[in-house]
Amino acid sequence: MKKKVSIIIPVFKNIHFLKKSLSSAVNQTYKNIEIIIVNDGNNNDDKKEIYKIINTFKKKILVINLKKNQGVSNALNEGIKKSTGGYLSWLSHDDYFHLKKTEMQVDYLEKKCAKICSCDFVEINKISNFKIDRILDDKYLEDQVLSIILNDSLHGCSLLIDKECFNNFSFNKKYKHIQDYDIWYRMSEKYQFIHLKKKLLYSNKHISQTSYIKKDESVSEKLKFYEDLIDEKLLFYNFNLFTYVFKFIYRSILIYKSPTLAITVLKKFLFYNFYNYFRLYIKRN
Repeated sequence: MKKKVSIIIPVFKNIHFLKKSLSSAVNQTYKNIEIIIVNDGNNNDDKKEIYKIINTFKKKILVINLKKNQGVSNALNEGIKKSTGGYLSWLSHDDYFHLKKTEMQVDYLEKKCAKICSCDFVEINKISNFKIDRILDDKYLEDQVLSIILNDSLHGCSLLIDKECFNNFSFNKKYKHIQDYDIWYRMSEKYQFIHLKKKLLYSNKHISQTSYIKKDESVSEKLKFYEDLIDEKLLFYNFNLFTYVFKFIYRSILIYKSPTLAITVLKKFLFYNFYNYFRLYIKRN
């Protein structure tokens, strides 16, 4: 029998999104699943609404009620502790899965004997009223640490992860917005990521999201995270990846408003590139 998959859904405010999200989890074609909803300190009215939605489904759903909202990192960690599945998947309650997501990713992980599988996704932007396919290019994970630092293209809810990975890692509660960037980066140093080129997640962007309401705080947290990471960890081994560097420089200036970050990345790239050619020159002469 194939491993059980635990789907963890943290919920805080905006309860009206939950029904579609929960329906996509309940109706997965992969049947050996458990669904865990983490009620992350919602008020009594929202808590009642959560249970009202849950009761429209026949499937047994575990609910963890947290007395106080402590953020998505804490909610995910609590869900992971209570989970009994061999694989874990995180689903934001305002996003939803393709009905074959779990089945296809489990099959792909087992075929490749890997621990972590991502997939492509569809972004539904309700702020600017457009929909776009977010597809990783074929070389995205050739140097996965570098890619995760520079590309900003993995979606946390796109991943299916062997629970064994969480024996060594948990979500860092100090982060309010970039907890997924942090843990994927740390996991990428220990485990091989694989990517299934199928659009299996639908991700909503809307004005009620914390990342939109607290956009300045979110950008500031991500900027500090990138600055520390690039300073301590960023090394270039494949110099054909200048496209990634260029995109990161573009985001650094236009989104993060940080020419300093852009210059730091460029200097590292140029230095190691120059050093590489210099070593070659010395060897030949």
